[in-house]
Amino acid sequence: MIFVVAGTAAWAPGLENKEAWSAWSRAPRAITGTAVPEVRFLPPLVRRRCSRLTRVLLQAAHDCLGESYRESVPSVFASRHGDCAGALEIMTELAAYRPLTAGAFSHSVHNTAAGLYSIATGNTAPSSTTAGARDTFGSAIIEGLGLLRRTRAERVLVVVGDEPLPDDLGQFTSEPTAPYAVALLIARHGEGQTVRCAAGGSDAPSRPWPHAVEFLRWLYSDETSLTTGAVRNRLTWMRDR
Repeated sequence: MIFVVAGTAAWAPGLENKEAWSAWSRAPRAITGTAVPEVRFLPPLVRRRCSRLTRVLLQAAHDCLGESYRESVPSVFASRHGDCAGALEIMTELAAYRPLTAGAFSHSVHNTAAGLYSIATGNTAPSSTTAGARDTFGSAIIEGLGLLRRTRAERVLVVVGDEPLPDDLGQFTSEPTAPYAVALLIARHGEGQTVRCAAGGSDAPSRPWPHAVEFLRWLYSDETSLTTGAVRNRLTWMRDR
């Protein structure tokens, strides 16, 4: 697989613009914090309904796209866990035999960010939402490449993000330690960083941040290749100089 990264954006507490991420990539550290973006570009009614994860995903998506693309680019939104806090709250209410609201349910589903993004931007282009356990980032890129082919679009927006699980579920995963989202504008050709992706690769060192964040760090670096993913689904990313 070969594609071009035509644009990037990311958001995490204390890392809210490209300058901050560039500095982080030179001296990476664990990402911590509980801050949430204000997402002032959203209509007030939509903004009030957004969960923390949805805000982070939409902020990265907004920052990655210029005005000329926001209304037309196909998109992929990916999250390993989705809005687990919202889903857990709903299940707690159900267990207590308390009534649920339609709003609470509709904003806890896995494609909430994709739906609100479409509403906020007026974007009616194809969109999908995916999850792939530890390999969610790689799955999202593969889905984005498929969308490029199926729609024959020039570019596709891929947004990957997650947040820490609630305390009751935190024992089941080791990442992330803060809410984050990485947005990539990928294309078949054109200006940007050309990346080749191949299945397999040698063991990758353990990192204290998710694969999407590691990929962004790699893009800012001079390293020629990066391997991510679990043993059976390992992917190696290589840059064309």
